[in-house]
Amino acid sequence: MNVVLDTNVFLALCKGEVISSNVRAKIIRDCDPIFLTPDLFKEYYNVLKRLGLTDIIIQSNLQLFASYGKLKHKDETMNKIENIVTHEKDRHLIECAFYNNCVIITIEKNHLLNIRNEITAITNIQIFSPEEYLNQISIKK
Repeated sequence: MNVVLDTNVFLALCKGEVISSNVRAKIIRDCDPIFLTPDLFKEYYNVLKRLGLTDIIIQSNLQLFASYGKLKHKDETMNKIENIVTHEKDRHLIECAFYNNCVIITIEKNHLLNIRNEITAITNIQIFSPEEYLNQISIKK
């Protein structure tokens, strides 16, 4: 399954939180590629830097996925999806997932989990908490 990590999950990963480490292990083990757009990278970088993480921590976590061939950069501009019920700040995350046939993994307290039924109805995007993602059975291609 193709994956987009919400910034809060990438932050937890960079901080070494256990649940996110398990998400990283599943991504690598199950060959689930992570999709990243320039807007999403900027968000990761700006939020993590604002919270005091260094360039080395951010780059080394992205590089780990890249070294396993799991990081997929998408540079093309995506069209806006109409009628999305979400905060504008999450639009690029949803559009990345939509145009690359991805699921979104986000932390439970995130508002995306509260409105995932509406997002799924419009876009067919599945939104999982880390625990829900870990419980998904992988289908090897």
